Amino acid sequence: MPRGKKIIFDVNVWLAIFLDRELYIIKKLIIDGDNLILRSPELTAELMRVMKFKKFNDRWETSLNDCLLFFEDYTVNFVAEALFVGCSDKDDNFLFDLAIQTGADYLVSRDKTVQKTLIHQPTEIINYEEFKKLFF
Repeated sequence: MPRGKKIIFDVNVWLAIFLDRELYIIKKLIIDGDNLILRSPELTAELMRVMKFKKFNDRWETSLNDCLLFFEDYTVNFVAEALFVGCSDKDDNFLFDLAIQTGADYLVSRDKTVQKTLIHQPTEIINYEEFKKLFF
C-alpha cells in the first residue's frame, strides 16, 4: 500500500464506500497507510445533498448522520479558493481546486467527466477500481 499520500474521493466514491459497506478501506488507508483523506466544504455539501436522493433511501444500513460523522472524523477539511474552470461539468471544478491547492496525490472518481479533465499538476486522476488495485 502506498503510504503518506493525500487522497480526494469524489462524492460517487463516498457513496460506494457507504452503500457497499467498505468503511474499512478508509480506516486502513489512514491507520495502516498514514494517508490523508481530504474534503472541502463543497464536497461535504454535495455529499449531504446526494445522500438524500430518494433512490438511495432503502439502501442505507447506517444512518445518514452516522455516515456524515464518519466522513468528518476520517477526513481533513481544506477550504480551497474557487479558481479552476477546466472541467466540462462546472459543478465539479471544486474537486480540482481542492486537488491543486492541497497538492493531492490522487483524485478518485467514477465520473468520466472528472477522469477526462486534464490538470497540469502531480495529481493522478483514477477511478475507484484502479484505486483499490493500487492500494489493496
